[in-house]
Amino acid sequence: MHVDGAVSTPFFTLPDAFIFGGKSIVVSAARRDLYVIINDRVEPSFEVVPQQTEAIARSSLATINRADTQAVLAQTYNTARRVRFSFNLTYVGKDMPESGGTGFETEHMLQLYRYGYDKARSGPFWETKPPQLEAKKEAARTAER
Repeated sequence: MHVDGAVSTPFFTLPDAFIFGGKSIVVSAARRDLYVIINDRVEPSFEVVPQQTEAIARSSLATINRADTQAVLAQTYNTARRVRFSFNLTYVGKDMPESGGTGFETEHMLQLYRYGYDKARSGPFWETKPPQLEAKKEAARTAER
């Protein structure tokens, strides 16, 4: 049995004392760049789930993990801005089909590799804001119309 690190934290950039505790970061004059690579989707997806305990549990955990990832991304982004670090993020977008499996199947891993490779070669790889910030701005603009 394998339990992914996302159960305890979706990703690690800085100790919690910096991210959540507001502790100061002392940095030399070196570049202050923060790069976050998430090997999964960040945005929630819609799925009709069969009335089976295992399917409901799997979908619930996926939803919780994505919500947790978004929360930690937002706090990491805010911390990076506070301490004047650049924030750079890449992740699996909605254009990558869901595998429906555990994520460790060989074919899925190959598709994920190809997706990342193509994303890096075809255009903007790094985003400077978490996707949920842009989604909320777009929703606000739409609501104003």
